[in-house]
Amino acid sequence: MSTHPLSRGRRSARLGARALAVTSCALLSTTGALYSAEQADAATAYTMFAASDTYASKAQPTRTNDGNRVMLATATGASNASSDTLAYMDFDTTGIAPDARVESVSLRVYVQRNDRAGVGSPVVWSAPNGWDPTKLTWGNKPAYDPTVLNPAVQARAGSWVTIRLSPTRSINRGGHTALTMGYNAEGSRFTVDSIEAGNAPQLIVQVAGSSDMARTQTVQALSAPAPTSAPAPQPAAGSEPTNAPAPAPAPAQPAAASAPAPATQGGFGTLTFQDEFQDLSSIDLTGNGDTSKKWFTDRPFGFPKMPASDLSVSDGVLNLNQSFDNLNFGISTYSKKAKAGKSFKYGYYEARIAFDQTNDAAVSQVRGFPSFWGISRDHLLGTELSRYGEFDVMEAWHPPYARYDKPIIAGTIHDWFGGSDHMTVGNNVHYANDANMTEFHTYGALWTPGRVTWYMDGKQILTQKYSANAAPEPNYLGHPVGTYSVLDNEVGQVMILGSAPGIPMKVDYVRIWQ
Repeated sequence: MSTHPLSRGRRSARLGARALAVTSCALLSTTGALYSAEQADAATAYTMFAASDTYASKAQPTRTNDGNRVMLATATGASNASSDTLAYMDFDTTGIAPDARVESVSLRVYVQRNDRAGVGSPVVWSAPNGWDPTKLTWGNKPAYDPTVLNPAVQARAGSWVTIRLSPTRSINRGGHTALTMGYNAEGSRFTVDSIEAGNAPQLIVQVAGSSDMARTQTVQALSAPAPTSAPAPQPAAGSEPTNAPAPAPAPAQPAAASAPAPATQGGFGTLTFQDEFQDLSSIDLTGNGDTSKKWFTDRPFGFPKMPASDLSVSDGVLNLNQSFDNLNFGISTYSKKAKAGKSFKYGYYEARIAFDQTNDAAVSQVRGFPSFWGISRDHLLGTELSRYGEFDVMEAWHPPYARYDKPIIAGTIHDWFGGSDHMTVGNNVHYANDANMTEFHTYGALWTPGRVTWYMDGKQILTQKYSANAAPEPNYLGHPVGTYSVLDNEVGQVMILGSAPGIPMKVDYVRIWQ
């Protein structure tokens, strides 16, 4: 079970990682599913991540979800009489006004496992809200509305599936929306990522643009709504006005950025992560794994936590002045201490970064460099050691303990085999000879199954193809069949911002579309 950091009444203690489980049953027909979607010319799309999720199993009717897995499971027994494992998800839809005209609703989940792919379909029902994910069991689970909300859909492991729901029956406007999910094929086991897996279930709601609605949530649901200022008190009739200033308005939250061309080309239009660094409030400066934050300063692999004094914000720019040589590991989107946070699989990753490579005295003393990169979440947790992937969006590389000869931008994927590293050589380095690195440049990487393409300032600079059944392309060093394919088999990558002592890095923003 889990609770998303943005859920109302969030719990201070981590509820634990796990998978949502669902059991399927062939008697759960989808032929009568209610579904209609009438697109308006002007509409607003809202993407809400699950505020909490859990699952209940008939085989253990009194047991609560034990919080040690990163999935939501569903299943149907061989008897095919009913689902014997059900997933429960809750979404905060208070931002959808009661009078809003909902055009379409979709539930989007990342499939970990489907034993009956091509047979049957996920099935979604409306459920009462208000249940506690730490206490829900098969014995006390809330009864759901038996009306199926979705038509049949194919759901294959290792990919996202979008399940279209009835726009008239699935949303609780102005409140919380709870859903139950099962699977309707005999003997199935169907699991999807939970909140802790880094690919939280998403509810995508399209609302007619003409509706007068309270827009307290943005498309980018990871940013908390901007607080509103109370109106200045008015003097009572007959009294003298005071000179006290009116309360200062709360700073406006940045609008969700539109998807750039590489994201659109890859089919990634949902902004799942955004930080414009208005201040340090998005970073857990304590190092204790505060799951209400986007970035964490506790670090794995025996590294000390990043001191709060290494971080500052000025004019909407994060200044990262790393005081430890920790192999470019500064702040990350996942906390090993809390075993919670965000990891990502596929999408378009972009950051706007500046640094000064001319400080030869400092640069020649370190082996690190400014970077925006990712590491396998399971490797970070210490559960994946024999083989794991690394995904580097940008590394401003220089030879270890040597000065920069010229600006070198490396975009690399690594396939680590127990200490032996297979990496692209020859195509992973871009010589930005005419670029002034003290000025901001935009670095991006488009990751789709079997391919990564790197960009600098919107221009493609590098690409790498890979497959489980073929050698990588290009393949300058003759790497074997399957090299880099580990990236497609993992839960996801924890994204990291880091540099090295003496090479401060400035970050204007980080954005991820999926």
